[in-house]
Amino acid sequence: MKIEPKFKILSLIIFMFFLFNMNKISAEDVMNAVEIQVINKDKINSQKFNVIVKVHFYDVSLYNEEVYLSYHIYDLSGNVVKFENERYHMTLDDNNDFIQNIVVDNIDDSCIVKFDIVDQKNIFWFLGNENIEKEFAEIKQERNMLTTALNNILYSIKEDIFLFLVNLLFFIMTIIILLSIKKELSAFKRNGK
Repeated sequence: MKIEPKFKILSLIIFMFFLFNMNKISAEDVMNAVEIQVINKDKINSQKFNVIVKVHFYDVSLYNEEVYLSYHIYDLSGNVVKFENERYHMTLDDNNDFIQNIVVDNIDDSCIVKFDIVDQKNIFWFLGNENIEKEFAEIKQERNMLTTALNNILYSIKEDIFLFLVNLLFFIMTIIILLSIKKELSAFKRNGK
């Protein structure tokens, strides 16, 4: 049986189409073994904030009983400010997730906070291991005086509205007293000359 040239060309095109699509699918199938996401971040004051972090292990073989979640603090140029911070023991749920509330504190300046996982059993940090496909969240913290003051006020209102109102009342009274003292000094200077 002789195969016609048209059929050979059509077979070759179909074969190339499937070959191309197979390569495309396998490239898309490459995924992270571990992922860290920031679910929520609330500013507490000028030196700390509260973060809810979710860790998901796609490759559960990387998990063991001595795996901990932590974070590193860098300046905006990428230099380490503080590498060792609190470690949170991870216990995975049925979906291979771990969710942790973390208070990141002792931040003196603008910084970058990078979340990481440390395997104390095999003695390595995941960020430093190039053999592990990963996507880890980071937070860039840039502060200026106005933002810091506003965040402190909002935090005070959120935490204790009564205490905030008492402080606001004393602040307004102090301003009124200072203005009246200034007015009396001005009058005294005018009358005293």
